[in-house]
Amino acid sequence: MNKELDKDTCTGLYKNLRLSRRFGEKIIELGNIGEIPGFIHSAVGMEAPGVGICYALQKEDIVVPTHRKPAQLITKGADIKYMMAEYMGKASGYNHGKGGELHCSPDLESGIMAVESQVAVGLVPIACGIALASKLRNEKRVVVSFYGDGGANEGAVHESMNMASIFNLPVLFVCDNNQYAVTTPATKSSKLKNLSDRAASYGFSGTTIDGMDVVNIFITAREILDSIRNGKGPFLLECKSYRFHGHYSGEDLRKLEYRSREEIEFWKSRCPVNLCRNYLADKKICSRDELDEIDRSVEDMINEAVEFARTSKYPEPGDALKDMYATEYEGIPDRGWV
Repeated sequence: MNKELDKDTCTGLYKNLRLSRRFGEKIIELGNIGEIPGFIHSAVGMEAPGVGICYALQKEDIVVPTHRKPAQLITKGADIKYMMAEYMGKASGYNHGKGGELHCSPDLESGIMAVESQVAVGLVPIACGIALASKLRNEKRVVVSFYGDGGANEGAVHESMNMASIFNLPVLFVCDNNQYAVTTPATKSSKLKNLSDRAASYGFSGTTIDGMDVVNIFITAREILDSIRNGKGPFLLECKSYRFHGHYSGEDLRKLEYRSREEIEFWKSRCPVNLCRNYLADKKICSRDELDEIDRSVEDMINEAVEFARTSKYPEPGDALKDMYATEYEGIPDRGWV
């Protein structure tokens, strides 16, 4: 274990990892019984990159997340009560029940940019814009842009990386490679073994790491973020992870067989939560009793969030046209165009 990782850091990583996992499992459960409308785009199995990287961030840093985002939001400081309420379409949610599962967006006070479902094409350029603004203001802020292996092939991503290199922007590009873009394997969409190799073509550095090892992700991210903060420019970090469930919650019903059971079971044997738990116990950083206590506290938090969301009210029908504009403009009706 890295000697600079104290017990508080390690337990913080584990708690965020466990909380992200239980949140992910709970929303699948609630979706299956109809309490969360629409499909769930599960991130179960993919928690380590979001936790490890976001735990290494400073308060002023900005995260631009993907649609498989619970770990990214939770670790950066979002409140799971308001996340759960948003997923359940309640007025007490972060977006008053209008964003739902795909567009749950905490405010910028948490250092989280709005979430949207246009994979990579919308948010990666926005991350570069935020990074450019920070540089022009001489701020020490780093912007982290998450996207997946599918999004890696979007033209806007290439253009954004080129821009980031030209202007030496303080942005960390994170390719959270779960190895499938819906049902297309990454091996069928790129000849590169490691997508981080693309960084060299833009003129900055990149590396690929195990996306299931939260401790190593944290250590690696901390070093990269320090480099970016000190003016060394952008960096591309590829984390090879895996989603245990399908692309969306209805996939099992369609019986799509694009992954073998053996492949899924192999990756489940490398569950990031279990790997972290065993690491902390084996290295005697935490006792298993201490880890069990963290698990119980996480379960209490999840139950409280569900109860908060269940007892919250749905938005009024008349609220549908509220919040349509960030700024009120003269001549635009309060309730939208008729």
